[in-house]
Amino acid sequence: MDRSTRSLGTIREYGRNPVRFLVMGDTGTGTPEQYQVAAAATSISRNLGCDFILGLGDNIYEFGVRSAYDTQFENKFEQPYRELNVPFYFVLGNHDNSSDLLEGDGRQNCNGNYQVAYHYRKDRLSNKWQMPARYYTFRYGPVQFFALDTNPLMGVDPYWPAAYSAAQRLWLEQALTTSTAAWKIVYGHHPYRSNGFHGDAGSYDQMPGEGQGVRQFLEQSVLGKADLYLAGHDHNLMWLTPKPSHGNTQLVICGAGGRTGPLIDPQRNPTFFQTNDSLGFAWFEIAGRTLHSIFYNGEGNQLFEHTVLQSEPTVVDMGHQRTRSPFPVSAHLQK
Repeated sequence: MDRSTRSLGTIREYGRNPVRFLVMGDTGTGTPEQYQVAAAATSISRNLGCDFILGLGDNIYEFGVRSAYDTQFENKFEQPYRELNVPFYFVLGNHDNSSDLLEGDGRQNCNGNYQVAYHYRKDRLSNKWQMPARYYTFRYGPVQFFALDTNPLMGVDPYWPAAYSAAQRLWLEQALTTSTAAWKIVYGHHPYRSNGFHGDAGSYDQMPGEGQGVRQFLEQSVLGKADLYLAGHDHNLMWLTPKPSHGNTQLVICGAGGRTGPLIDPQRNPTFFQTNDSLGFAWFEIAGRTLHSIFYNGEGNQLFEHTVLQSEPTVVDMGHQRTRSPFPVSAHLQK
């Protein structure tokens, strides 16, 4: 079976009911912090409704797993989320792809295939873990989701390993173009813009050129083509203010599902909301042309509320780039 890419098809046909889901990233610590966020997410999902969860990578720290039968699947996924009985649609993070020698070095594509293999393991503890391929797509009602493997884009060469990264780019562009979904949401581990420790793609970790492949990939294949790009990697909660160069694409970071990290430069990018002192996750609801989101901390207390109204596409001429104008938005910071 070719597991490099796969479509799960339409999981639920379009109906009147809104689509509700949680987003959390960088979860797989196995620590009390992960269990705390899991308990809060369970409570919110029961109170507000939740059809599924998007996992933004670093699903199992620090070096990923070494087989589909690695006990870390139980310790860092099945047990923490045992009361959260909805599917988890994961992407791979750099720690999921770590080599045996260097934790967090995901660019070599080591070990990530074991997390795909766990999806197909017939005797696993539950069927909640969803990762049919290293990158894949699924549709839920009027929303189509595109799960990326951003790890190989971290090589010095933007498309190294060339065949894998180029194939993923072609797949994504074709999938976005042919999708008839009213909403298109792309999610991967590495952010495009961030005020956190890792920072912006192209200068991750304050190193010129680091993440240049991620930056080019997202600019060419995601920005202006998707409604939302969700990422983790930085252990913060953040909703960035749209810029004309983003097209109609909203940028969200939700990487505080198991640990927190510093905001290195809070002024680097304008934001509607950002915090570095709280574990947490986000709840989303999409109904018609309205996207509504609430951010929660690790205790389940509301931090921030945000609404995006999807306008009719308007083409904006930006020199060589033609894209759609940003959505009108409203935001509310919880006092």
